Amino acid sequence: MHPLIPRPTLGRRAAVALALVSANASARSAPAQESLALARGTYATRAEITGRIAEVERMAAASATTTVERRAREAEAAALRARLEDGDFRVGDRIVLSVVGEPTLTDTFTVRAERKVLLPTIGELSLRGVLHSELRDFATTQVARYLKSPTVRATALLRVMVGGEVTKPGFYSVPSDILISDAIMSAGGPTGNASVEKTTVRRESKEIMNPSATSRAITSGATLDQLDVRAGDEILVGEKSGQKWSRLAPILTVTSTAVGLLFYALRR
Repeated sequence: MHPLIPRPTLGRRAAVALALVSANASARSAPAQESLALARGTYATRAEITGRIAEVERMAAASATTTVERRAREAEAAALRARLEDGDFRVGDRIVLSVVGEPTLTDTFTVRAERKVLLPTIGELSLRGVLHSELRDFATTQVARYLKSPTVRATALLRVMVGGEVTKPGFYSVPSDILISDAIMSAGGPTGNASVEKTTVRRESKEIMNPSATSRAITSGATLDQLDVRAGDEILVGEKSGQKWSRLAPILTVTSTAVGLLFYALRR
């Protein structure tokens, strides 16, 4: 975590509510889960991702593998290869850069078209093919072309929408290794009408994580990067059952009263 970006903390009641979501979620086998976590982790190294690809290919080639399982493994391997080729950064992401003694290079910068970032005195840098785990070394190498032995710190941020039943809905730029529960707390935490177990994640109006999957992610402590949450995605906290009707009741009462008064006036 970058020192300039404090991790949001959960309030006591909110922490208890989020921790209890989907407590009975099913668990995978430990070795497979550990390998997958390493490959999908926020700071997964190139070696860890390459190792996972080799493991998945062995699993796909196993004689006992069904057609469905083989296709799933092949799809996973293809996605991991794409990650190595494209890198972790997408348009709209931001990076917090700190270069000791260089105030112009100590700032937050946005990833632009073609996954490029514009730095003062240095110019455009392409982040295509750069993993989150490689960001600091990459930034240090680039800055070292202009400064002697620079001290560089770099943190990746994601710009996500946190909405639904939260206190302060809106767009937030948060660290890529933040917990999904902490992302919710960035928006002020759940409201009194919130049903956290009904939280969904949407991308371009399409649901990519249903309430069940999101609940498991909150319970397991998964990060946004591990869940493949991208810039522009929406984290929407659900509402308790019956709340919509309770909110509409006062409106309907006022409306019916107004209609009654109008009808009475017209009859006179």
